[in-house]
Amino acid sequence: MKKISYNKKSIAEITGLIDRQVQFYTEQGVITPEIDLGQGRGKTRLYSSHNLFQFGIIKELVDFGLTVHKVKFIIEFLDTTAYREFPGVFDSGSQPNIYLKFFPSDNYRVELSSLGEEDNVLKITELIGISSCFVINLREVHSRLKR
Repeated sequence: MKKISYNKKSIAEITGLIDRQVQFYTEQGVITPEIDLGQGRGKTRLYSSHNLFQFGIIKELVDFGLTVHKVKFIIEFLDTTAYREFPGVFDSGSQPNIYLKFFPSDNYRVELSSLGEEDNVLKITELIGISSCFVINLREVHSRLKR
């Protein structure tokens, strides 16, 4: 079975990034094309569905104005933690929402929460002493990319 692949232009069109941003985050080592690295003259980099999701998260992070260093930190965190703690979370509509919470003023503290619709995304105790924090609903990003 052949995997679905995306080139730089299709990643940009789907995520809302520009072509140059896709290229930049690849060249900076934030994203590694999973289908084809595009090495060699005239070769095109080909990205997987997983890479598409990563770029969707990058779009959210860029909109928050994060630096490349912070973006890379979060993408690595997601790849090493989120998919291990919540396997197959995006495969089924019956699973709860997964929220990424990033506290840039707290030595880049990142947390994942699995919450139902009735739960609060942030607890009051989490806001004490925090000067900034943002939350991304990973399921929402995933569903937006599938449209």
